Amino acid sequence: MSFVGVASLDGEAAMKEFVQQTGTGGLTHLSDEKGAVWAKLGVASQSTFLFMRPDGTTTKATGPLGAEELAAHLEKLRAG
Repeated sequence: MSFVGVASLDGEAAMKEFVQQTGTGGLTHLSDEKGAVWAKLGVASQSTFLFMRPDGTTTKATGPLGAEELAAHLEKLRAG
């Protein structure tokens, strides 16, 4: 299972600052300044989590997710 942060509609410097402030440097991060990745995946706002299964199907959750909520989404992915 992999996690990728997609910073959209802002510059790379802002993304790097966010990564530093949140301590998420261990994750892969992409700078999507023009919003192309967001548009392709149907993401319309910050704090959107897109969960993608190996077959390419997706589910979304919007808003900050706590540890329990995130774990529940990941369990659903593992279950198929």
